[in-house]
Order: sequence, then structure tokens, then C-alpha cells
Amino acid sequence: MADYTCYYLVGRDDGKHVTKSGDYVLRFDSARALMGLIADHLPPGPRRDSLMVRPFVITLLPQFGPGLLKQPEAVRARKMELAAPLIAAYWTPGLARRLKVNERLRLTCVANDRLDLLLDVVRFVKAKSEPALVREERPARLYLAYPHFRDGSGLPDPAYEVTVTEWIGGRRIEPPEPKSFLSLVRRAVRGIRRRALRAVRSGRVRGGRTGTRTRA
Repeated sequence: MADYTCYYLVGRDDGKHVTKSGDYVLRFDSARALMGLIADHLPPGPRRDSLMVRPFVITLLPQFGPGLLKQPEAVRARKMELAAPLIAAYWTPGLARRLKVNERLRLTCVANDRLDLLLDVVRFVKAKSEPALVREERPARLYLAYPHFRDGSGLPDPAYEVTVTEWIGGRRIEPPEPKSFLSLVRRAVRGIRRRALRAVRSGRVRGGRTGTRTRA
């Protein structure tokens, strides 16, 4: 416990005091302060990325949720401006892969300054629509086809990739497990054996046909 009072909250009768509700600009100030504090104590890398999840998801991301659809164009544009330097300074691929697809996708839209695409994604999320699952092999990847997936809009595939546990329509969606080095070696050896066996069989057939022609 603290030795002295370090925070003192006085509630108003209407409950509308800045420490609880807060103007959106103050939310960006809060995110900036926390991100800066983390960056001051940790160099770029996995540990910093892990701690950056909170200010990005808890503080910054709600500014680009369903409420954005009801806000004036000027407010939307201002939010994009306020987010831009934070994204430029602290948004990394390692941090992005720690987020769910709908979280990462919205922040990717912000990073790319694509408010138009962001609004489409927010509408999709607000409607509680379910994205289709797109599976790929070699390497194994799983994507959630939120709006603008591979439609030429410029949003990259990694923004849609499942990298953490997701829940879609009550279903638990897990990212594909990476193949171990040993399993890759075993697969390669099996492939070599199959090709060698086909080559041997092919040689026997050709040899048999040649012998028949000689006897004739």
C-alpha cells in the first residue's frame, strides 16, 4: 500500500468527470504516455511488444470501434492524425502478431491512413458478421476474410492471418502449429524415397521393353 494518498477522486452528481469519461484527445494522451514509458524502459523486441499490447488494445483501439461510425468527419480525421505518430513510433510486426485479426486489421487501416477501409471493417464488426475461414498449406496459414481481404485494396495478407486464439460464431479458432524441423526433414526424405522408387520402376519397365525388342 502507498504511504500517502497518490490518487484522489471526487465524484460529481452527474458522474461526468474527466477521469471517468474523458475526451478522446485525453485518451490519446494516455496512450502516448504509457507507450513512451514502456519504450523508455525496454529496447525494441519481444518484451516491449508484449507490454505494448495493453496501450494499443485497451486505450488506442477503442477510439476506432463502433462509436466511430456516429462521429463527425472532423473527429474521425483528428483521431487518425493523433494515432499516426503512435503507430509510426511503436507499431511493429511482432506486436501486430499478438493481436486478434479484427484488432490488427483496424490498426493496420489506421497505419495505412485508410479511414474508408477502416469504416467498412468497423461496420462488419458492429453487425457481428462472421468472416469466412481461408486455409492455405505450405506453409500452413489460416486467414479470417474480413472486408477487403485480397480485393486489391492494398491491405496485406498478414493483417488477416490468425496468430492467436480467436472465437468466431462460438467456435474456437487456433492458429496452425508450425511444422518442426524434424517433421520437415522426414517429409523431404519421404519425397526423395518416392522419387527414387519411381525412377527404379521406370528403369525396369524400359529395360524389359528393350529386351523384348532384341529377342524379336
